[in-house]
Amino acid sequence: MAKKTYLLDTNVLITSPYALFAFDDNDVVIADITLEELDNLKTAQGETGYNARETNRILNELQTRSSIAAGIGLPGGGSFRVETNFIHEQLPPGWDERRPDHRILRVAKGLSAQEAGRPVILVTNDVSLRLKADICGVLAEDYNAEKMVDVAQQYRGRRTLDVETDYLDEFYSSGRLDPDKISGLEPVINEFFMLRSANDIKRTALGRFDGHAIVPLRYVKEKPYGVIPRNVGQQFLQESLMASADEAPLVILKGPAGTAKTFYTLAVGLEKVLRADEYRKILITRANVKFDDDIGFLKGTEEEKIMPLLRPSIDNLELLIGARNSKKKGEFAQERDIDIEVRSLFEDGIITAQALAYL
Repeated sequence: MAKKTYLLDTNVLITSPYALFAFDDNDVVIADITLEELDNLKTAQGETGYNARETNRILNELQTRSSIAAGIGLPGGGSFRVETNFIHEQLPPGWDERRPDHRILRVAKGLSAQEAGRPVILVTNDVSLRLKADICGVLAEDYNAEKMVDVAQQYRGRRTLDVETDYLDEFYSSGRLDPDKISGLEPVINEFFMLRSANDIKRTALGRFDGHAIVPLRYVKEKPYGVIPRNVGQQFLQESLMASADEAPLVILKGPAGTAKTFYTLAVGLEKVLRADEYRKILITRANVKFDDDIGFLKGTEEEKIMPLLRPSIDNLELLIGARNSKKKGEFAQERDIDIEVRSLFEDGIITAQALAYL
């Protein structure tokens, strides 16, 4: 298959800095104006600024190997360069020649004419720019590598399997089930399963794939900070959170509001910090767009700036502490006592809150 040349728009790089390496053995080009746009965006708040800075770091690393104007070899077998030519390419009358997008279009037109017989493709997330490229006779594509797959195709972390009753009996008796026995099953490590008898749907078992076999849940009888799972999803959630950092270094909880994601995470965190002594403290943060935007203009310390944004976590802490105190005293916990205890968790450093920008 003939090699292609991909010209990347700036918006591709501020979405995915590593897009430079996503085109196999084909050549990757950016226009010189993209460097200016990245420089202007590097101080932007949140993910845009971070990705602009990350792209600049990648470009700087590439530049140490060779000249980015002449071309630098990429791991996939292609090359990367910054194009500075084609400043006089003609665009339709009336188009503002000063616009960065139009400078990128000039480069795309120039490359298409220069590399006749070799496909030159403009890659951009900008629909308007793709339409203009079509007007100019330039091939253009959307950047799909970062697009979210259809919900039905997304990895959910859990599945229900209808299995033969003999397999279910084997799981109960031996404490394991070989996934190779189930046709077409390709489990992922730490994926959860509800095994259901094909002959009797009321016969079920819960398991987790440990890399070798589907094994029973280990923490199903645990009650982290007094919390008891109420459904299968919460049993899987508890198993994930209770696992050691070596087994599950990152746990991602996905679900609609009200499914106890924050509540259960805090419960297990308090259990492992205060009772099991596995960790020193709990660190709470929120997405960049919530914490980083304009935080420097708020009054007070970093913690005081962040506290108003932690209301969901504090509400759940109050529920956990209130329920525990009620069980201890045999009566409804006093609001003042709950408030004091929540504050002490932060004051004693058991729970800390930070903006991602300061980590």
